[in-house]
Amino acid sequence: MLANTIGEEYRTGLAALCSRYHSELRRIEPATLDEHDRLTRDIFQFNLETCVERLRLPWHLLPVDQVGRSLPSEFAVIGAGRGVHPFKTPRNYEDFLGRIDGFVTWMDTAIANMRTGMERGITQPRDIMVKMLPQLDVHIVADPRASVFYEPIKNLPPDFDEATRNTLTDKYVRAIEGQIVPAYRRLRAFVHDEYLPRCRATFGLADL
Repeated sequence: MLANTIGEEYRTGLAALCSRYHSELRRIEPATLDEHDRLTRDIFQFNLETCVERLRLPWHLLPVDQVGRSLPSEFAVIGAGRGVHPFKTPRNYEDFLGRIDGFVTWMDTAIANMRTGMERGITQPRDIMVKMLPQLDVHIVADPRASVFYEPIKNLPPDFDEATRNTLTDKYVRAIEGQIVPAYRRLRAFVHDEYLPRCRATFGLADL
């Protein structure tokens, strides 16, 4: 399952969780702790305060950029078998397929959030988004076998039996054709047709 980290429900829940833990943590007097526990408390407090502060800022309205930290790039790295998700067992392969629905939801939420950002005058710099278009184009393929998301199928472990190999191949082809490529295509069309004309010419965060 892939969390929709830019969705309102997720953000609201995370804010409530961080605020609750922060309130509970403040009840613990540092003077009652040894040096190690005080350090742990301070780090935890810093992380909670950072979380709450970040949620106050409109980063969810700026969910994508040309840097590899945004999900359209990160998910491709994972899906190609070069990330944290393993592709060693049939369950591993099925688990990744289970993340795709969440990815599609995230991509569509990104478009909705960016539209909201446009209405509020909160957009990425134009130069950044121009550089992002080729990164999206790479994933809009006519042949699913040319997709980086097909790489795990090309590298199926030799101990998978023929039935498993055929089943996984069929599932990945259908997922690439029916979900992944359309999600990248929708985001690319939105960025090119709607977002770029409204992007700002400045770069500094103070200009938001």
